[in-house]
Amino acid sequence: MDKLREQLRKKLEEAKAILAKADAETSGIMTADQATAYDGLMKEIDTLKAEIDRRSAMETMDAGLRKPVGNGPTSNGIIVGKTRLEDDPKVGFKNCAEFAKAVQGAYSRSGNPMDERLRIVAAPSGYMSERGTDEGFSVPPDFRDQVWESAQGDDTSFDLFNVFPGEPTNSTSINIQKDITNPWDTAGVKAFYGAEASQMQPSSMDQKMDNVPVHKLYVFTLATEELMADSPRFNDRLTRKSGQAIRYKGSVALASGNGLGRPLGFTKSGSMVTVDKESGQAAQTIVPQNIAKMYSRLFNPQRGIWIVSSDAFPQIMLLNLNGMPIWTPYNEGFKYRPNGLLLGQPIYISYHCQTLGAKGDIYFVNPDGYMHLQRTTAPEFATSMHLYFDYDMEAFRWTIRHGGQPYMNQPISLPNGQASQSYFVQLAPRA
Repeated sequence: MDKLREQLRKKLEEAKAILAKADAETSGIMTADQATAYDGLMKEIDTLKAEIDRRSAMETMDAGLRKPVGNGPTSNGIIVGKTRLEDDPKVGFKNCAEFAKAVQGAYSRSGNPMDERLRIVAAPSGYMSERGTDEGFSVPPDFRDQVWESAQGDDTSFDLFNVFPGEPTNSTSINIQKDITNPWDTAGVKAFYGAEASQMQPSSMDQKMDNVPVHKLYVFTLATEELMADSPRFNDRLTRKSGQAIRYKGSVALASGNGLGRPLGFTKSGSMVTVDKESGQAAQTIVPQNIAKMYSRLFNPQRGIWIVSSDAFPQIMLLNLNGMPIWTPYNEGFKYRPNGLLLGQPIYISYHCQTLGAKGDIYFVNPDGYMHLQRTTAPEFATSMHLYFDYDMEAFRWTIRHGGQPYMNQPISLPNGQASQSYFVQLAPRA
């Protein structure tokens, strides 16, 4: 067991060194060789951890069998029928606040014994966290889920995670093959007519490759003694506030990130199409002609989603063409979410849009044009969303990893001289 733990410690040191080198040399973006080495180390680490867990379980079972079975709670033996905390997703804690207060007590140096429930979620000996040598306690599964569900909430006012759903990955980056050719282009896969017994004319796919890195996004928050004592409020901050902060910051990057240490936002795409305002159009207005032209410029508009600012939405609701409304509510009317449909496509009101009249107050997007990656598989989820602690303060941190960028870097040219299309369309300023 000691040899296995020592091997685990060394592998973690090597992985940490790769991350540190990437941070120092390339702003946190690994090279291909670094990513390969890191992924290989993580596989070895998983293997070692699994072997240590198996041996620890065997030692625990063997020690238990050597003890006499007791007849009651005062016996030193095993109490038959006792609930195992290891099987409880909350590990015996009522809520996240109670768990956090127990951790505070463990680091308070008051001399009081550590809460026994924490031993179940204590970091193993030699464990190296993403911060280096800080030890900590893994958040019980139920509380991790609460934070993650909050981070994956459905309030699209500031959440674009639901507009651009993440594709799960275990890698620190992914290479994607981009064939952006169309059937009418001179390059790419082509179809031909041919006479019987004649030689076929070959064509080939475009072989362009692109790399999408996965970036670290974290919440690091401090708690005072007073806040720790107020369990309901503290529990709310740990779960709801942290989740909101994660999804807001991540959504800012999905919308307007510069691609340096964070995703490249869809508004920064070179393929963005801007529809001109109408001749003589008044300032701070949206007219039906704007909507019709935006619709015609989106690639596959049947998959489109309207993203509008809150101060542009009132004008959207009143739009009509030849006496017929082009905005309609859902079948439930105004009972639930009244965002409704614009030319048959759903509307999301978003804080990531600009104010009415500015470029970016309304977008029409096809989510298929954006590559969004998230490290959300169960093993990675368990190791990437932990609650960490500094010994001299009550500090809490959650970490997730995601990345993304638009597939296209230029609009799609159509045949027969038609206007180009894109996965992302915006309206020009109307100042």
